[in-house]
Amino acid sequence: MFFLKRKEIILDCFTNNKSAYDFSQIKPSLNYYPNWFYTMKNKIDFETHEMATLKKCEAFLNYYRNGFIMPMWTDLGIYIENMKCKYIFADHISTAQNHNSEQWREFINPMEYGHLKIMSPWHIKCKKEINFMFKRPYWNYHPFDADINIVEGILNFKYQHSSHINLFLKINQQKKLSIKFGDPLIYLLPLTDYNVKIKSHLISDKEFFELNTDLTFINNYRIKKKILKEKEKKCPFNFGDKS
Repeated sequence: MFFLKRKEIILDCFTNNKSAYDFSQIKPSLNYYPNWFYTMKNKIDFETHEMATLKKCEAFLNYYRNGFIMPMWTDLGIYIENMKCKYIFADHISTAQNHNSEQWREFINPMEYGHLKIMSPWHIKCKKEINFMFKRPYWNYHPFDADINIVEGILNFKYQHSSHINLFLKINQQKKLSIKFGDPLIYLLPLTDYNVKIKSHLISDKEFFELNTDLTFINNYRIKKKILKEKEKKCPFNFGDKS
């Protein structure tokens, strides 16, 4: 019997934030089992027989065997009052933005929720057109917490490299919220048979900015992808994706 070794692909993660590089690199999710996992028993006595707990669930275990976690790189404090959101980052370097409610109001009521985009310190590159599920780490948080909701989606890092985190915050209340340094923030799941390995790189501000500039206000990703694909076709050394 022959066993074919899975092909390997590198996911390169670039940052100009030395603190993020030194203390909160993106790592395999095996490093981020939730705290309750370590105290849970493998099995319990149930009436006349033993029963396995969630700790033995293959679906749960595969969730952590196959993904990557982007941890929060600095404390983020959020204060909500009078339908407005104030925030502060402990590093005084990180930033956030808002999308106007006209861009998303058909999805959720802007009188109940507000939008906040945390600008990630990581730009990510992959040489292959591999899709990655981008979402909040389900098992690391109470899944029914409605105060902070991270937007889920599928990203491809060959033609665009940003990894910003979009949040919807419940604003029809007065409340203090926080995301702590080191908290698992984003779960990245590669949707591929490749054996994905991760490498981190500390680069200059200029190099970081040049990795992901916008060309247009609308359809930026599609336009850049089309142009880059055309360049690939014209390149004399481009023999196509033989994988």
